[in-house]
Amino acid sequence: MLEIRDFIDAIEDTGTEYIISAKIWNAARESILQKHRLSANLPLLKRLIDDFAAVNPVKKFRSDLIEFVKESKLEDFQNADNTAIMVSTIHKAKGKEFDNVWLLLENFSLQKAEARRALYVAVTRARTGWSFTTTMHSSRKCSRRPTPGLSTIPTRGLPMN
Repeated sequence: MLEIRDFIDAIEDTGTEYIISAKIWNAARESILQKHRLSANLPLLKRLIDDFAAVNPVKKFRSDLIEFVKESKLEDFQNADNTAIMVSTIHKAKGKEFDNVWLLLENFSLQKAEARRALYVAVTRARTGWSFTTTMHSSRKCSRRPTPGLSTIPTRGLPMN
């Protein structure tokens, strides 16, 4: 993301110190937020900067900032209240929450405990409701039968749409 590169460049242009002083940090932050004030990525940039500052309240090392950015993913800084639609695997959604969850379960079987646990994780990501679509393919046709065992998954009282 251009905005993040600009922020790092603003900090690196200030000298060769290993520790980023509060003065340099704040000046770079304000400069970049002003420069990219019209960017659709501004909320993500603010969140990245603020998250790093929260994790490093006393000393901010340049090398830590670079590593923090390298290890970060875009979805780490997206708000759950964002109106954007997040497309993800069940495993990548673990630990996150969303207002609504829609699942596409293709050739999904609940015969194995691992599959049941994965489905439980997916359903419990929803705060207000969830929906699913399932298909079961044979060699020649697609069946519209419900996935066996789906009704046994606990849903914390959430309505299924």
